[in-house]
Amino acid sequence: MSLGSMSHTSNRIKTEREARLVRSQKRNGRTNMYSAVNKKPLLFGEFTEEEIKLAKRNVRKKIKTEKRQLLIKVLITSLILIYGIYKLIF
Repeated sequence: MSLGSMSHTSNRIKTEREARLVRSQKRNGRTNMYSAVNKKPLLFGEFTEEEIKLAKRNVRKKIKTEKRQLLIKVLITSLILIYGIYKLIF
């Protein structure tokens, strides 16, 4: 059987169809937390506006510090690389 033959093509289509069927059966076997299979009611916490604002502020502060740390790391690394290239050239 050569790679470009019709039998190869038909066998490939057959195996892809079987693989697609297996994937769909796996997917259908999972339970979703929002599905009717899950009989427990979903409980979401109640938060006040102040708690939400505080959480948002904390997340924004954390992201800001992470960005600053990343910038510092990039600057230090780039300076080291530029210095190393300079020493290699001159």
